[in-house]
Amino acid sequence: MKKKDLLSDEIWAFQPFAFGAGEGALQHDGAHDKEFGDDGEPYPLALDAASVSSGEVYAAKPVASIATLADYLVNGFWQYNNNVAHHWASNTITFNINGLNSAEQFLALSALQAWSDVANISFVQTSGSANLTFTHNGTMQAYTSGQWSGSGAISYQIINISTDWVTTDGGANDGKTGIDSYAYQTYIHEIGHALGLGHQGPYNGSASYSTNAIYANDTWQYSIMSYFGEHNYSGSSYRYVVTPQMADIYAMASIYGAATSTRIGDTVYGFSSNAGAVFNFGNYTSAPALTIYDSGGNDTLDCSGYSAAQTIDLRSGAFSSVGGLVNNIGIALNAVIEKAIGGSGNDRLIASNMSCTLSGGGGNDTLIGGTGNDRLIGGSGVDTLTGGSGGDTFAFAFGDSSAGSGQHDKIIDFGTGTDRIDLSGIDAIGGTATLDQFIFIATAGFSGSAGQLNYLYNSALGITTLQGDTNGDKTADFAIDLTGNITLTSSDIVGAAVVPVVIEASGMTTLTQVGANFSLYAKGTSSGPTLKYGGAAVVVGQFDPYVPIAVEQTANGYEVAWRVLGSNQYGVWYTDSNGNYISNSGVISGVELAPFESSFDQDLNGDGMIGAPPPIVIEAFGSTDLTQIRNQFYLYNNGSGPLLKYAGAAVVAGQFGAYVPIGAEQTATGYQIAWKVSGTDNYGIWNVDSAGNYTSNSGVLSGTSATLKSFETSFVQDLNGDGVVGSIPTVIEANGATALTQVESNFYLYNGSSGPSLKYAGAAVVAGQFGAFVPIGAEQSATGYEIAWKVTGADQYGIWYTDSNGNYLGNSDVMVGASASLESIEISFHQDLNGDGVIGIPPSAATTIESSGATGLVRVGNSFYLDIGGSQVSLKYAGSAVVAGQFDTFEPIGAEQTATGYEIAWKDQASDQYGLWYTDNSGNYISNSGVLSGTSTFLASTEVRFHQDLNGDGTIGPLSEAIAANGGIGLITGVSSQALPLTIDSKEQFTFRAGIEAGSAARIEHANPIPNGFAPLIDEQLTAPLHEIQNGHLEWPRAQTSGEHDIAINVVDQNSLILSNLSAFHFL
Repeated sequence: MKKKDLLSDEIWAFQPFAFGAGEGALQHDGAHDKEFGDDGEPYPLALDAASVSSGEVYAAKPVASIATLADYLVNGFWQYNNNVAHHWASNTITFNINGLNSAEQFLALSALQAWSDVANISFVQTSGSANLTFTHNGTMQAYTSGQWSGSGAISYQIINISTDWVTTDGGANDGKTGIDSYAYQTYIHEIGHALGLGHQGPYNGSASYSTNAIYANDTWQYSIMSYFGEHNYSGSSYRYVVTPQMADIYAMASIYGAATSTRIGDTVYGFSSNAGAVFNFGNYTSAPALTIYDSGGNDTLDCSGYSAAQTIDLRSGAFSSVGGLVNNIGIALNAVIEKAIGGSGNDRLIASNMSCTLSGGGGNDTLIGGTGNDRLIGGSGVDTLTGGSGGDTFAFAFGDSSAGSGQHDKIIDFGTGTDRIDLSGIDAIGGTATLDQFIFIATAGFSGSAGQLNYLYNSALGITTLQGDTNGDKTADFAIDLTGNITLTSSDIVGAAVVPVVIEASGMTTLTQVGANFSLYAKGTSSGPTLKYGGAAVVVGQFDPYVPIAVEQTANGYEVAWRVLGSNQYGVWYTDSNGNYISNSGVISGVELAPFESSFDQDLNGDGMIGAPPPIVIEAFGSTDLTQIRNQFYLYNNGSGPLLKYAGAAVVAGQFGAYVPIGAEQTATGYQIAWKVSGTDNYGIWNVDSAGNYTSNSGVLSGTSATLKSFETSFVQDLNGDGVVGSIPTVIEANGATALTQVESNFYLYNGSSGPSLKYAGAAVVAGQFGAFVPIGAEQSATGYEIAWKVTGADQYGIWYTDSNGNYLGNSDVMVGASASLESIEISFHQDLNGDGVIGIPPSAATTIESSGATGLVRVGNSFYLDIGGSQVSLKYAGSAVVAGQFDTFEPIGAEQTATGYEIAWKDQASDQYGLWYTDNSGNYISNSGVLSGTSTFLASTEVRFHQDLNGDGTIGPLSEAIAANGGIGLITGVSSQALPLTIDSKEQFTFRAGIEAGSAARIEHANPIPNGFAPLIDEQLTAPLHEIQNGHLEWPRAQTSGEHDIAINVVDQNSLILSNLSAFHFL
């Protein structure tokens, strides 16, 4: 601890940290192998508080903030000494003071309390091993030593302050050994080291302010850890300090957290203090130096015991100059002191922004309020009062402001309707037994009646003077000056009554102000209760800025209307029959007040009518009516609904300039509101919740915006005035069952009046999204849709494939207009996509392979098509078009349509092998017959359906042959589905093999009527026996599968038989 600019007074010696199991410790400077200097010499008394050390020249130094000073205490000093910042790991710290005598113990305990008052630290006394150990060894010694780990966790600290340091007051020999001593300051200082604080600058031991201080405010005024007296900075007075100072408090809070329970009640600091001996100014022979730390309550700084001029500043972080010293009392950052009391000198009192009370006391004082609602009491003397912003009260007692010339108190910034002058402490009529109120007569002259209060304006001085006559001699007995030309009313003054003033008398009850109170008189009388709150009469200004504006009697008492003057805020009180407040309506707007007006029989909100005006329905196209009542908007569904609100308040007409609401509709989560800028083509959509509260908006939309048009459908309203609700669709093409339709910039696949939108990657395709490619056709398929695209101005095309919801799945390659693939797909689109005048493949582009039957087999390029009357179907395998050479030497040679699709005949160009394909109606391969030889009866039998000699034997169908049948001779000719005469030479049983197509019924009939009929003998492969149908005909049921079936019949005569519906047969 170093005293003013004297020699060194402490030593810092660090012990090596003990090594624990598995843990290395930081090696601090060895014990006593490097001392930071303490020669142990006695120290003379400090220089006079008003002087600085002689011979020193002070270079300009920067002024540090509290935070900067605190950071140096916590970190900077240790970095300067090549050590780590350190602290206790726990906020509970044990200490042992058994080694001290009783006087020293008192100082130690007081100093520990001083630190625990300002930081979140608890000190616990013990007689055993402790974190802090106090000793008093050596001669003129004051130091702290200890050890801590490399992480900065303190292991222990020893505070040694020798006994003679205390008895000589650090060498001052001034007889001080208690709280107001250098020894006590030393205890606080050394405990600060033990808790982890360094010095306020880069020094230890010997130092001087001019050489070693790096900050101009490195003094005791800011930190008890400084070496330098307060006088070194800003003209402050030299004085021992008895508390941690502002930088110390800030530093401790950064390490351990701030104390939150220190003096949380209503605390008085200064004279008559209840905060303890340290803070009682009456305990000191001269004013102390300290910093006030406080955690709550309504607190007072009482400096009334001093006669010297003082500055008392209640702002956090400010210093006051009291008791003849300069900057000796500080208020810690974040500490709030609400009251200041001056002494008998000419004091200057400054309020914080926390609604303070300033009492000047004697002397000619200057009182300065803050931004809160302050109360300024000048006291005796000629005082100057400045309230600052907020609603301030300037209070006076009799004798505070003389009526004599130049003796008036002055209010610098009085605001009518906001500030108040409180004269309730002055007896308006002297000599009476009661405390009388003044009668306010405004600018009228005194009439000789005691207790009158008036005001006048002196234009030459620019001063308004409020004055009162307390004895009826028509002469002012006190006067108060107000800067400026102020028009005062009775509501500006507390403690002044007026002649009863009728506020309103529209109904059966009259609201009358009598003095500072309000009476509820029956109309035409002066009879009725006084308006009361909490059992006491309501006084003028009690509920500022609300004022009562009307009253009317009800069945249960009275209702009283209130208003915030100059605003759209109102409220209604309900009282009992004696005028006692019971409840209220809450704050309501002028619109919400309208329903009350009928009972008050008065236009309370100033809209020119009593009660609410009839509603105006702005629109009612959908399920929600947008309705305007007065200047507010309601969202009605069947006559009820919420008020439209923004930022928690009702939206009012004109609130958003030229924007006006034009439509509303309920949604699943609330409502949507359509807005239009009057006289422009700009619109917007609001989203609000179910209570009508604004949540978000669409941004500005033009009338041609697709987004706006899309909203029109849900609003059921033509918002943009184009004559259409929603967007106008444009049909691109509608040649088939699907119409490709453009709505704004999107495309729809309509079948009838509905269908999905065309989408890519989950989002709707928009016009121009794919550059020059534009959609030109669409048609539904079995699995979704096909979309034809064209490059504008070019001969390039493409096909998209989508699912049933219009989602893109895949696409074809880019094709030219003459592409057979493109031309073939025109059939399914029912559209001439390439503009060649033909739907499908033009005849000039195709090579006909065969056209013997109803179906032609056509080759275009490398692909094959099944042509029926000019409509082509592509031959496909595994979903892709079959191309020439795909199946080696097999090539298609014929095609014919069937009931379920197509049959395709194939031939191996390198051999006498054939095969049949069966496809669906779209030309997709389904199955095949297997490989057939050219002599295959089955192949030959199919030639009839193909109308083509497939095997090149010169005959369409099987060759004719005569075959013996069980001794009989039958003449057989080629058979098709036409009737075939079969002559049987004898009555015999015979068996033959017939080829039958699946789904066909084979018949045997006699050339002439058969009197006895004939019957089958065997039927191995058909599902039922032959049976007679009529006229002797016999018929097999329809075959389940195609192929050859063995049939035996018994012929009952030699007449010819006719076989029909057989594709081939021969005798066995």
